[in-house]
Amino acid sequence: MRIYIILFFLAPVILLSCKGNETPPGILDKEQMAALLVDVHTIDGALATVPQFPDTLYKYGMGKYLNVFKQHHTDSAQFKKSFKYYVNKPDQLDAVYDDVINRLNQKTDSVNKVVSKVPNAVPAK
Repeated sequence: MRIYIILFFLAPVILLSCKGNETPPGILDKEQMAALLVDVHTIDGALATVPQFPDTLYKYGMGKYLNVFKQHHTDSAQFKKSFKYYVNKPDQLDAVYDDVINRLNQKTDSVNKVVSKVPNAVPAK
């Protein structure tokens, strides 16, 4: 009788712990997330060159971030929810950031091509 009681309570726990690999609704897919992160990190880099005063992010950054979210047909809440989802799935986040790094390297390479054609210009790092 004891074994049946244990099985009765253990079976639902096991069944509920099995989750599918489906992405929950409202989460950006890997391609969208990578494209959005490229733009967000590009803005982060641009803001790093602005003198840092207490209202710098609000004054110079909020409009840029909101514009990027608008371009990608999302908002900050969906971005945060998606980022939190990917943070809890490190293998998927790693794949997303591999794509982000490749895209940023392509942008850097294209900038370096343009800069190399301009005399006395310093290439991007």
